[in-house]
Amino acid sequence: MTYLISVFFVYTKLETVSIYTVLTFVIALLVQAVSNQIFFGYLEIGPVSELSAYVAVQILLHYALALIVMAIAIMISNNLISMTLAILMCMNMTMLLYAMIEKGIHSLFDKNVDLVTHTVTGSISFLQAHGSSDALFKASLVAVIYGVVFTTVSALVFQRRDIR
Repeated sequence: MTYLISVFFVYTKLETVSIYTVLTFVIALLVQAVSNQIFFGYLEIGPVSELSAYVAVQILLHYALALIVMAIAIMISNNLISMTLAILMCMNMTMLLYAMIEKGIHSLFDKNVDLVTHTVTGSISFLQAHGSSDALFKASLVAVIYGVVFTTVSALVFQRRDIR
């Protein structure tokens, strides 16, 4: 029974985070559009299909980032440490960590790897608005995989806490 309660609690957090992510993105787009009209005197959107695909993938990536932050907050009971890690992730400080890991793999195995393109923060940073459908699909896949993994981790941590 406690497992069902912990899973329900995680899923209610998922719903809240998804609503927050979508609303924040929509409000940010509207503010940007109004600001462009006010300050530059014009608003040029371009092809709506490209914009909608890009915005949808960015919302998915930001939702996955929010799920990662939620999982970190659940795993680490200390709010100060979890929020510091979340801020560092949002500031792209993880790029330093990825660079160190890539350099370590290169020195150990003499192989060049690109971890950044396989992470949520890297996909958020490097996804282009006029990107190919391949890039959009790859970024969506990264978001879904990270979202599922960190949701599962969150549910398992809640279950373990309930057992104690």
